[in-house]
Amino acid sequence: MTTLLERTEVAVSSIETSAQAQSDVISKGIGVSVGTPAGNIRTLSDAIFTISQANPRGAWATSTIYNLKDLAVEAGIIYIVTDPHTSGVFLTDLGNGKWAVFQNFETFQTGITADASQTQAGGTALTAENNEVVNIVNDDDSVRMFPAFVRAKLRITNKNTTKRLRFFPDVGNNIGNGLVAPNNFGILLPGDTASYISYDGINWVLLEGFIMTSIQIGGWDMFTTPSVTIDHKFGSFFIRVSSINVIIIQNLNVGITSLTRSNVSPTTSSLDGFIEDLDPLGITLVRRDPGYFLQSIFNGTVSNRGNITFWYKP
Repeated sequence: MTTLLERTEVAVSSIETSAQAQSDVISKGIGVSVGTPAGNIRTLSDAIFTISQANPRGAWATSTIYNLKDLAVEAGIIYIVTDPHTSGVFLTDLGNGKWAVFQNFETFQTGITADASQTQAGGTALTAENNEVVNIVNDDDSVRMFPAFVRAKLRITNKNTTKRLRFFPDVGNNIGNGLVAPNNFGILLPGDTASYISYDGINWVLLEGFIMTSIQIGGWDMFTTPSVTIDHKFGSFFIRVSSINVIIIQNLNVGITSLTRSNVSPTTSSLDGFIEDLDPLGITLVRRDPGYFLQSIFNGTVSNRGNITFWYKP
């Protein structure tokens, strides 16, 4: 009796001696086989399709036989079977390598309304990998991350244009943000996004490093007004800011320069502008007198004098 490997070798040898068979294996589509003296051979397209094909099974259920490449949905996330098994407790099966996340940020929850409770046990519960929070009535209204599990990923976007969003891990979980001591919540400014991954089923860590956000300075007449204070929207969480960059725009948008540009002469060297203060009420910018910004190309209350970029840990 010949083995499967031996039959396959004979079939492949038959293809090698037939130009037509070679052409058919490459050109014909899914569900088609090519006849050879040693038997039928599947086409290349059919083989690739079978390798990549997945079998949607709907919502995950316990005491169910799952086969390789079956797909199931649990807590709004799609998983694929990596090891055939009869299901027991989902998190146990996941931890034993029976499942893997099938889609990276592909399950969506949009139009979310944040909750005013602002506590870890409260907050609107998130169920998807990718979450867009739109309705925020008060600064720091909150949402709650779904329970962590190994290799879980989660992204939260604050789609509100004016309000801060606070997000909590589920009870018993922590947000580490890569720090030694875990934080019990994160903050997202309007338009910002944070992505997290759980490496141990308890702690979430920031997946994308520091978050960057930018705000406009607004109509600052630098020629007549030496300083301006702008609301940065961080409130008391300004201490999480790691780095700041300020760009100044000339009238008519004809040029840009850094606020902290250096004024160098044979006798002096100083900054033409600087950040004077950062506190819960805002960020204060100052231009020196005399200095580069004390000229007519920076006068008038233009629509926007420049931009302030912050890098921070949420």
